[in-house]
Amino acid sequence: MIYHPKIEFRGRSNYDERLVVATFEPDSGEVDSYLNMEPVYIDSYDGSTRTDYGAKYKDVARPSVTLIDVDGDDIPPFKVRSVLRWLTGSRQNAWLNIYNIDGESVCSYFGRFTDVKLQKMDARVIGIRAEFTSISPWAYSEIKTVNMHLNGKDTEFNIDNNSDDLYSCIYPCVTFKNTKNGSDLYIENNTVGTETIFKQLQENELITIDNNFVAYSDNTSRIFDDDFNFVFPALSSGINSFDVEGSGDLTIMFRYPMKVVDSLLNDYEARNKMIIYVDDNVVKIRGNVDSAPPVGVNVKVKDETLVIRGDLKKYVKIVANDDAETNG
Repeated sequence: MIYHPKIEFRGRSNYDERLVVATFEPDSGEVDSYLNMEPVYIDSYDGSTRTDYGAKYKDVARPSVTLIDVDGDDIPPFKVRSVLRWLTGSRQNAWLNIYNIDGESVCSYFGRFTDVKLQKMDARVIGIRAEFTSISPWAYSEIKTVNMHLNGKDTEFNIDNNSDDLYSCIYPCVTFKNTKNGSDLYIENNTVGTETIFKQLQENELITIDNNFVAYSDNTSRIFDDDFNFVFPALSSGINSFDVEGSGDLTIMFRYPMKVVDSLLNDYEARNKMIIYVDDNVVKIRGNVDSAPPVGVNVKVKDETLVIRGDLKKYVKIVANDDAETNG
C-alpha cells in the first residue's frame, strides 16, 4: 500500500485529477516486503547431493494505492473515465514516481497498473484502488546524474551507488559528446575492474550507452567494430572509483535499487508532525507547517515567522552584537 500523498505516472499525478491518497482497508499489522527468495539448485540423479547456485526472488513488487476525491465527494463517471485512461490507457511499462509531503522523491517503481477496482457505496463511486505490478521486487531511486567536461587529460572521480542489492551491478546510461576529431574515450571503473573504450571519434559525435547493453552513435555511418570494446560501464554497490580520459562532455545517469517496503511513512508524516533540523548552515522544516501545534512545545510557521508555543526549559537568544543570552 502506498501512503505518501502524491503519485506521478505518465506525466500526470493524482493532484491533476483532484484526488488524494487514502485507504478503506484496516491495518493488519504487517506489510509485504516482496523479497521472498527461493534457492536455485540441481539435484544429482539419485537425489543424494545437491549443487547450490544461490537464490532468486520469487515475486515482484505489487504496490497499490487508493484514491478518493479531494473534497470527499463521490467520484463522477467522467472523472472515473479520466482516471482509468490515465492509469490504463497504455500497455507499456512506465515509471511510477512517489513523493512525500514535502514534494521530494521517495522512490519509483517501473511497470504498469494491472488491476483497478472501484470502491462503491450503493451506485456511487467513492474511491479507486489501483494495483501496480513492477518488473522487479524493489523500488528505485530518483535519477542520479554525474556531469563533467573532459579536456583530454586523465580525470578521477567517485560515484556512490547506494543500492540495497549488494551483490549485483547496475548499468548506467552514459552519453558522451566528443569535441576533438579522432580522439578516444576511456572509462575505467577501478572498483569493478572494467574499462570501456571508444576509438577514433569524430568531432561533435554523440555516443550513447543505454542500460539495455546497447551502444549507438548519432553518426549514421558509424558501425561499431574494432572502435568499441563492447564493455559496458557497471556500478557495484558502494563507492565506485573512476578514471576517465577523453575530450568532450560526459554524462552518467542511473537509478539504484531501494528495498523500501511499500513506501512507508516517516514518523513526522504519519503523525502529521513538523520537524526542524539544520543541514549545513541552513535551517530546514519538514512536515505540515499549517497545522495547529498540539499540546506541549511545538513550532508553527506563520508567514515568515517561526512561532514557538509551550514551556521552554532552556533557550539561547542571539542579540545584536552576536553575544548569546540564555535562561539557564
